[in-house]
Amino acid sequence: MSINSTRRTINELILLAFTWVGLTWLFFAIVYPIAGLPSPAPVPARTLIVLLLTWYLIRRHEGTWGDFGLTRPGVWLVLGVIVGLFIAKLLVAQGIETMTAWLSLDSQQSGATLFTSLEGNFPLLLLWLAIVWGIGAFGEEMIFRGFLLHRFAGLLGGTTLGWIFAVVIQALFFGLAHAWQGFYGMLATGLGALTYGIFYLIAGKNLWPVILVHGIWDTLGLVLIYLHGEAVL
Repeated sequence: MSINSTRRTINELILLAFTWVGLTWLFFAIVYPIAGLPSPAPVPARTLIVLLLTWYLIRRHEGTWGDFGLTRPGVWLVLGVIVGLFIAKLLVAQGIETMTAWLSLDSQQSGATLFTSLEGNFPLLLLWLAIVWGIGAFGEEMIFRGFLLHRFAGLLGGTTLGWIFAVVIQALFFGLAHAWQGFYGMLATGLGALTYGIFYLIAGKNLWPVILVHGIWDTLGLVLIYLHGEAVL
């Protein structure tokens, strides 16, 4: 990567970081209190705005999302990675649950009261499903496993070791981006992002398998809350 490309990448990362932090403060300190919503809590609008900004940065240099993995993969590749990734997610979730119980950590996530009205509320379930697929599955995967992972790897030389470190770095940032969920939430989402990143590389840097598993995983959580008032995943 040339000096100009490195400088441009660093500037883009700083812009995205300041945008994310600024929007977090805006919603948690002003918008949510005025609206009477629990704070901290999920901020779908923040992810959407950052996604649009990321899209602008890509188009500015005549790139496309295909450059970051949003391309048509082979069917068997998708199915194989989805099955492997879903099993890995279950193992990671079970491991986190065991560890938090052993360390006597609080697994209750901050902002969980936002979902208390979801139980038995089918229209609200449909709304949240639209959000987790459009903003969570597509938005977060395109930002973190797509754009940011590639940019971190580029800064680290684009070598195999660079990609490995980039997967770890994006997982750390993804966990921090979910700080509103408390320590347990950051740990769970960070390890989940690490798993997504690894399988993204296994899939040949294709986003579709991780997008689908992300969406399915969140969907199961929402459906469990709708049916039973809590999610066990």
